[in-house]
Amino acid sequence: MKYPKNEFKPFTYELLELVRGWRNEPRIRNNMYSTDIIGRDQQVEWFEKMVEDPSREYFVYFQNDKPIGCLSFTSINNEDCQWGCYLGEERVWPGSGIILAVAALDYAFKGIGVELLEAEVLEFNKSPQQMHQTFEYPESYIKETNAIRDGKQVNAIVYKYSREAWEKNRDNVLDKFPIKFRHAANHIFFKGKLLS
Repeated sequence: MKYPKNEFKPFTYELLELVRGWRNEPRIRNNMYSTDIIGRDQQVEWFEKMVEDPSREYFVYFQNDKPIGCLSFTSINNEDCQWGCYLGEERVWPGSGIILAVAALDYAFKGIGVELLEAEVLEFNKSPQQMHQTFEYPESYIKETNAIRDGKQVNAIVYKYSREAWEKNRDNVLDKFPIKFRHAANHIFFKGKLLS
């Protein structure tokens, strides 16, 4: 069974410029609330605040030891948190998006220990919406945002998944995918340790 090694490592200062480059790419930036180009000083200031904030965890996604994307958890408290992600590199293993989605759910419930995980997606960004539907997020609703595109305010769709629902649905969700994706999803590493 061939699949890449998938590991999530804490975001470090050494990766700052790589991640800033990804975040400023139009295909990623256009799907964020703010489409502004992020300068180096701005990124450094954000990073310094982030590492001191216990309500946020940021990871860089490594595939076969090569950094390819980001996974973030924000607004972490005893009950819930939000997650977001993107693939910075385009030439990646075809199941990488699936791994990101499984990693987010598994880490939120097993690693952080929250009871509820939320994700927000701008309403025009169809690819993650399809992923969330495939993963059978039980709840969703529309939220007004301050994001502007073509001079118009854009809403977001908020998806919610409870620990109980994910524990019940995980195997059935993974059964939708080819076996190599399911096998890879059960071999995800966070901070050097197997998550499953």
